[in-house]
Amino acid sequence: MAPARQLYELQRLEVDNDEARNTMLVLESELADTQLIDQASHSLENAKKTLSDIYLRQKRTELEIGECEERLRVTEGRLYAGQTTNPRELLGLENEIQSLRTKKQQAEDHFLDLMVQAEQTETDIAGANTNLVVIERQQVEKRDELLSKREQLTKQLVSQEHQQQTIRSTIPPTELAIYEGLKTSKGNPIAQVEHGICRGCGLTLSSHELQRARTAADIVRCGSCSRILYIV
Repeated sequence: MAPARQLYELQRLEVDNDEARNTMLVLESELADTQLIDQASHSLENAKKTLSDIYLRQKRTELEIGECEERLRVTEGRLYAGQTTNPRELLGLENEIQSLRTKKQQAEDHFLDLMVQAEQTETDIAGANTNLVVIERQQVEKRDELLSKREQLTKQLVSQEHQQQTIRSTIPPTELAIYEGLKTSKGNPIAQVEHGICRGCGLTLSSHELQRARTAADIVRCGSCSRILYIV
């Protein structure tokens, strides 16, 4: 195999390997990503905490209603027992009773509101739990798919790296050193020649360069960009 062809194959394998490694990094990132599950779990926990807070407020409201009822019982007992005859005291008891009834009614209304909130939050919890189950199932399926892709890529990389080493072993050290030096300075050291044009720099080759690239037994470099020329 001509040196330019060997070096071109080496470059192609190295580019493919770089792409495979980049894909592998993306796969590893996706495998480690738990954001969707974390968000779904967070939503579920928030809904549960909200329900717990509502239940706590319901208990406090029940106690408040009970306290109002007890104070009403005592105050109404004093009013209707006939033991208080002072008009001012009677008016004070009546006002206190009215205030307690208003407070009790407000507490009962608040308790009903809390019941509605609790019912809605229970629905939210059921929905969040279902969503979490669905996402967990989807993530398991996605993980299996990603693991399969990673396994295929790993095998591909092993095969291609073996091919790289095989090709490198057949390339003379001098030409390999030129290749490595151009790779550092140019990125891709091999430039294809199409219709007499160097695809590395986009300039038209001289007839002499073109003839040498076709027939020379050693590597031929572009007079403009210094890349190694390879005619497909």
